Amino acid sequence: MKKKKVKKFLSDWGWYKQTGKDARIRNGRFGGTYEWCADPQHTTGEEYLVKFGNNFDSGWRDPWKMPHGNWHFWDNPELCHLLYPSSVNPLHQKVWIRWVKNSILTKASEFTDGTDRINWMLKQLNACVPTWQDLVRELDPTAFQPIKVRNKTALVITSSPNCHLYYYQESIGNWTNRIKEKLNKMGWEVNVVRHKSSRKVRTSSADARLYQQLQNKKPGIIVNQHSASTIEALCSGVPVISTGDHCGGPCITTWKQFINGADPTECNQADFFAWMNVILSNVRHKTEIVNHDFRKNVWQKPFWP
Repeated sequence: MKKKKVKKFLSDWGWYKQTGKDARIRNGRFGGTYEWCADPQHTTGEEYLVKFGNNFDSGWRDPWKMPHGNWHFWDNPELCHLLYPSSVNPLHQKVWIRWVKNSILTKASEFTDGTDRINWMLKQLNACVPTWQDLVRELDPTAFQPIKVRNKTALVITSSPNCHLYYYQESIGNWTNRIKEKLNKMGWEVNVVRHKSSRKVRTSSADARLYQQLQNKKPGIIVNQHSASTIEALCSGVPVISTGDHCGGPCITTWKQFINGADPTECNQADFFAWMNVILSNVRHKTEIVNHDFRKNVWQKPFWP
């Protein structure tokens, strides 16, 4: 089956401002009322904004310097399994997105029905996949079972070079060396540094996906920064240490806590599933935002032409 190219409905990466009453997230090219916003940091909050991905170029505007919270971030979902080839997404289309208010990674959500809504949508796509946990287990049958063989090894997971540079003003090499040096001093062996592979590679080869590498390597922890790998690792039962912004809520250990002596958090399943309700409340199917008013939070069948 030939894979169809999915329309973006916003023409380029970067910031957009709503200029009309049409609530659908589309710019004029696609029949909507959103226009490119070159300087979002000088908006007042009266206009609603969308940050569409990351434009790492001369038009970059730091979202952490926004003077108000009337904006959403659109990027890949923090539950990566939704984009991998599966019975609910056989063509691995980018039809599931992260839709986070006033943040790049999930800290909270304006909605509370994430688990029930996503489970309902998955069941519309395939009655044999009634829950998000079933989707994860379809791809990784060992999910939600803490890895029993623990050793004092760390898998260090980088973000993209530009993510390190633009968000943290540090090169990927400096960050990696700094983290490796500290881990070694703390008695941890860093035997693998996993650089972020392209989405094309991750979708075409299961061996390139993090959950498979975690099962093969069985590290004691992962260390990351600014990454959706947090959720994939937690699904695989591996504790997460994060050096920067993260989407792990109460389920991870921060780098500061870790180097000050805190044990890596081994999150119990009940707490993790409760946090996943927040994560899933910030997951949208593309049809929910480009064809409807997402603010109404009406459950929509996730079918895509």
